Amino acid sequence: MRELKFKENLRFFRLRAKLYQSDIAKIVNVDARTVSAWERGKCQPSLEVITQLCDIFDETADSLLFDEYK
Repeated sequence: MRELKFKENLRFFRLRAKLYQSDIAKIVNVDARTVSAWERGKCQPSLEVITQLCDIFDETADSLLFDEYK
């Protein structure tokens, strides 16, 4: 089974897009603290939100969830 890299990848893609946690929160209609919790690995978003994040970053779910970026 592949290791989830979601928390690291969310932060990577967010910073690459020059977006704040609050920007992502507004787009997917959650509180900025929720985005922070995702990036800290405290919880994970729903499949619907993952789909929205893929659209925001123009990435596949596979790359958002599993690929490793530096």
